[in-house]
Amino acid sequence: MHEAEEIVDLLAFQPMPAMAAALRSSQERAIARWDALVRQLLPDADQLTSKEVRDSIPAILEQMARALEASDPAPTDRLSELTKVHGTVRFHESYNVKELIIEYRLLRRILVEEIDSCFARAVTGREWIALDIAVDTALQQAVESFLEHQRAQLKRATEAEGKFLAFLAHDMRGGLNSVMLAIEWVESSLAARPELKELCDELARARGSAAETVDSMERLLQAERLHQRAATPRQDEVDVGAVAAKVAGQFKALATRKGLQIAVQVAPETRLKTDEGLLTLILQNLVSNAVKYSDQGTVTIEAEAGPGAPAALRVADQGPGIAPEFATKLFTAFTRGATRGVDGVGLGLFIVAQAARTIGAEVRLDSKPGAGATFVVSWPAPPASVPVATLS
Repeated sequence: MHEAEEIVDLLAFQPMPAMAAALRSSQERAIARWDALVRQLLPDADQLTSKEVRDSIPAILEQMARALEASDPAPTDRLSELTKVHGTVRFHESYNVKELIIEYRLLRRILVEEIDSCFARAVTGREWIALDIAVDTALQQAVESFLEHQRAQLKRATEAEGKFLAFLAHDMRGGLNSVMLAIEWVESSLAARPELKELCDELARARGSAAETVDSMERLLQAERLHQRAATPRQDEVDVGAVAAKVAGQFKALATRKGLQIAVQVAPETRLKTDEGLLTLILQNLVSNAVKYSDQGTVTIEAEAGPGAPAALRVADQGPGIAPEFATKLFTAFTRGATRGVDGVGLGLFIVAQAARTIGAEVRLDSKPGAGATFVVSWPAPPASVPVATLS
């Protein structure tokens, strides 16, 4: 057996009766010292009564002693199960994992000091290693149990938050759409009366604010849906031109009101094997931003792919461009560049980056102030076995 394997097996197959006896002999003093230190160093975390301390720690120390004196792994397995319960108890008493680790560090130090004082001879290195393995086993299982409960709690909280967000956004979005229709009807009714132009302008601003709120809620829902989506994306044969045309149509009315054009420059036979829903989500957010922050020119959607060459999508605008100091921050949630008075929550490009990563693509920005912005979504190589066509 190799030396490393011998060390790992010390606790299960190398009986240490003297160490086990010393642990039992020093148990009461060790618990008293441990209890006092925990109360002193972790006053906010200490939710246990003395009885509860003496109900859990003595059982763990006794099981450590049994594991130390045994020549089979059964007592060590029992120690693991016992300390899992200990981690669960600490979780339900609102400890945090750092406090749980501190408890075991204190216990380790106290045990070493107390056991050392019990021995009439020098403690061997192998005996100290065995004790260390026993404490590590207890600590590992307690922390794993604690974290399992914590992950389950976070999952439940996230699911509840997502359901609440979806319900709230759906309910509010329906109400705000009705409000916007009513405002638009009042605007059109008053438009023929010049003396009410100021009122019409106020109504238009109110309608714009409501529309922006609806858009922000949609972004939040997109981020939540992306977060909940399975880690493995779909692999569909996607007609990129059809997806681009559909997305362009969704923003055509807004672009027209701003005096912009949306041009789709994708060859008819361009195909990608990817997740169509995520690809659509990427384009929706990129085109939305391009239209939102541009006041002139054309928003262009391009795609290219060819045998042996990377596949890429580009959304380019002729807007004000983006300063270099904002370029590295734009893909972070709730981060925005120079907004130029345009409302938003700063999630659009974060969603783009997350969706691109999910389908194995990268997104980058080519821009400089005054020269527009181009967002490029690229794959390292064309998807295998799917014919693609190069743009003419």
